[in-house]
Amino acid sequence: MLIYKILRPAEWDQWQTESLFEGTPLDQQDGYVHCSTREQVPGTIDRFFAGETNLVIVTLDTDEFGDHVKWEDDFPHIYAALSLEDVVEASPYDEQTFSTP
Repeated sequence: MLIYKILRPAEWDQWQTESLFEGTPLDQQDGYVHCSTREQVPGTIDRFFAGETNLVIVTLDTDEFGDHVKWEDDFPHIYAALSLEDVVEASPYDEQTFSTP
């Protein structure tokens, strides 16, 4: 199943530079990498990234993380650091791509 990590441009740049991503400050505080399903992305952006532009959507495949993915409160959380090899795709956020019909 594909899930999505929403990042600010500087966070994505840092991941690409360091090749290993241990999460945003919020992720590190909570002890896991917060992710969203496709349907959850717009709500997550409204709640945590309101008014921000140029967000990057990183696509991840839960099959690659095995037991490190836990579903809590209907959200996928990854209890592991992520490498660039884990990235299926990274692209600018496009509201129309994630809108529900």
